[in-house]
Amino acid sequence: MNSKTIEIISNTLSELLQYLQLPFTKIEVLEEKDGVVRANIETEKIPFLIGTHGERVNAIQHILKNLLWKKDIDTGVFVIVDIDGYKKTREEKMLQLADEKAESARNMQIPQTMPPLDPYLRKLIHTHFNSENYKDITTESIGEGTSRRLQILCNNAS
Repeated sequence: MNSKTIEIISNTLSELLQYLQLPFTKIEVLEEKDGVVRANIETEKIPFLIGTHGERVNAIQHILKNLLWKKDIDTGVFVIVDIDGYKKTREEKMLQLADEKAESARNMQIPQTMPPLDPYLRKLIHTHFNSENYKDITTESIGEGTSRRLQILCNNAS
């Protein structure tokens, strides 16, 4: 990804926040792996910008995605809007919980179910378990809509 794309994302997010009159002190846009870009907003109004269960930050992310689409930036880019690391911390906690559930699935030989997750977190966990460290673990999504969950299964009968 080029620095121009990063700059467009940063400038567009800054303009959006100013237009919506949402307070922020700094925006940091960093490229992660697999075409993921994290735009972290620093603010003194953390709970306000996150909103109930992350609804406000998710709305900001959705609007930004549509604005960027109109600007023809690289279509392979997935932008995550974060507020003072809120989503990053949630991702780490969900991966830790998934690891614990995988260990339980191994020990008890019973499928383990994660709480309802948004599509991004489900994909993150599916990808996490596709690594070499988890050859005996598979995941599958079950349920519909906002109740969609991830089930973690152990494939060996050791």
